[in-house]
Amino acid sequence: MLGRMKLNDAAQEAVVDSTNGEGLEEIDQFARMSKEQVQRLCKVLRRPGGGGAGVILSGQAEENLQAMVYYIKHQKRMMELALKRAELNEQKAK
Repeated sequence: MLGRMKLNDAAQEAVVDSTNGEGLEEIDQFARMSKEQVQRLCKVLRRPGGGGAGVILSGQAEENLQAMVYYIKHQKRMMELALKRAELNEQKAK
């Protein structure tokens, strides 16, 4: 999934690696992120505070990550609405 967002291999590893505190592996974790959190994540990936070298992360990759988080949130909202509609229709049918 992250490769499609134009993150290189090093950046993908840094996002899912739990030793640096990110550990983002599940879609729900991305769905809980705000735009500011995505920006902060990208900043940390580029220059981590641990003194190690950061990873190369393009501006396009950051935009793609933000779009991915928005899309995940949108899909979750649409599924929730569809479930609510189905429940309402079921109640009306009774």
